[in-house]
Amino acid sequence: MLSGEKTILQRAQRGDTDAFEQVYDFYVPKIFRFAFLKIGNKENAEDLTSETFIRFWTVIRKEKITAESAEPILYKIARNLIIDFYRKKEIIAQEIDEELANTISDKQSDFISRMINREEIKEMMEILREIKDEYQEIIILRFVEELEIEEVAQITGKTKGSVRVLSHRALKSLEKVMKMKENKII
Repeated sequence: MLSGEKTILQRAQRGDTDAFEQVYDFYVPKIFRFAFLKIGNKENAEDLTSETFIRFWTVIRKEKITAESAEPILYKIARNLIIDFYRKKEIIAQEIDEELANTISDKQSDFISRMINREEIKEMMEILREIKDEYQEIIILRFVEELEIEEVAQITGKTKGSVRVLSHRALKSLEKVMKMKENKII
């Protein structure tokens, strides 16, 4: 969370572009990473990230924001844009380039730290694409973005209990796909 974020959001609501830039600078890498992991294409992820912040600006200028943080609002907007993106287009899996390795490597979680080199990241993306979209989203939000269950519940519109259950099922599904891939290699 951005230090003094509630005050910064209040300033942004009054039209202070410097305050909005602070929110943007802090959250743009996270929103881009989320979009990129869901879509797998740098240009589309950049477009969705930009659109997320454009819509966020519109929301904070029109509605009274009482949230302590912009994070759940931004992720919810990004999530909805990604859903719209998939509805509008049929996505063809694309080769992961060097940008993915750079984007993910800055995250300090156990899940990512085990996947050090580009091939492991590529394999992780392939595995993620083999599980349900709902599970992909939960894994990215909980274990890559390291959001709390309450935050994921806010973003997805699910209860905390549902998020816990989905997290467990997502990990089981991921584990199953990983075991199947290991058996094919051996």
